[in-house]
Amino acid sequence: MSQRYTDFTFTKTGNLIIKVLPEQREEVMSWKDRDSDDAEMRLIEYQLSNGWEVIKPEEIGALTGCLILSQNTIRDGDGDLVNSGTIYTNLAWYQLRGLVHEALSDDGAFFAMERPA
Repeated sequence: MSQRYTDFTFTKTGNLIIKVLPEQREEVMSWKDRDSDDAEMRLIEYQLSNGWEVIKPEEIGALTGCLILSQNTIRDGDGDLVNSGTIYTNLAWYQLRGLVHEALSDDGAFFAMERPA
């Protein structure tokens, strides 16, 4: 079972906020690799094991390297994306700060809700 480090909540307008749980804050702060992709995936591993999914930008034709999350994707039998559903991106800040840094902040990490065409 994955360790739960974060809480995923939604704003009134449907955007996603990822925040480190208060009881996990000290442990996450101790991670030496806080800025790595591995740390970002470890931070949200519980959610990724419980219905959330990382979508690769090329799967939806996105020209970005930002993190793209969804909880209602549809894939075919080969694992190819058929419908991404509603996606959430950190496009506004991903080149400036990492997910772990943002999720440790008082406001949490903001992921804008998007509905790709």
